[in-house]
Amino acid sequence: VARSARVSQCFARLVHAEIALQASDADRAELELRNAQALIEETGAKIHENRARDLAARIQQHRTIGHTPNP
Repeated sequence: VARSARVSQCFARLVHAEIALQASDADRAELELRNAQALIEETGAKIHENRARDLAARIQQHRTIGHTPNP
């Protein structure tokens, strides 16, 4: 698979993780985040590192204090 396709897949995994977290599915969000992080390592897609780091913090916050979904 071409590097550009894997970088796009990385972005898609991050988006899926964000959607899962908004739906209060922290387990799914964490799974998608781990997959995205593996793709970041594999492809060197440094452009997505900050987004992944921020998402990891939000997942941790969700697990620590809970989350009330937006209406």
